Amino acid sequence: MAAHAFKANFLDPFPAVASNQFLVLGVMKGAVEADQEVWRSVREDISNIAEQTLQALDNVASCGKSDIEFTLSVAGAVAAVGAIPFTGGASVAFAAVGAASAVGGAVQKGYEAVKKSGGSAEQVVNSMKETIDALTERVGEKQGEITKALNDYAGAVDRQNKADSPFVSARPKLAGMSGSVLTSDKGVGGHD
Repeated sequence: MAAHAFKANFLDPFPAVASNQFLVLGVMKGAVEADQEVWRSVREDISNIAEQTLQALDNVASCGKSDIEFTLSVAGAVAAVGAIPFTGGASVAFAAVGAASAVGGAVQKGYEAVKKSGGSAEQVVNSMKETIDALTERVGEKQGEITKALNDYAGAVDRQNKADSPFVSARPKLAGMSGSVLTSDKGVGGHD
């Protein structure tokens, strides 16, 4: 009877539990990659802002106002991968995120154009500051998307009934017993 209970409670659900744990690791990996992509895009955006600012400053001496267009690639750094269902009869699904570049050809990298103008050096520098402020805001939004997805995942995992969790194998009833209790009717000595 103990062998049948062990098979039913531990061996049979083990592949689903192991698969679900692997999916959880994939979600965490996707979140890390998305955060890396955000910061890679930020470096690209800051470099672009600096380059456009220098070009605008070079044109300050010209007769007309300088039109400046900054492009922010951080706008498309995070891609929503969608809901991930768990195996083994679990009715849990949560949204996961990933890096837009890791999703492949399915997602086009999004760019946000920020148009500014400046006729003087002061206006150009103010345009640069405003664009950096907009970039900082977008970084906060993208990291908020990553945080929300991880919180959803943690909540979905935490809400599961621990005795019937699709993420953790059940704890054997004999695990906490020792000595005479283990060999008594409450342990392996019981007869049904």
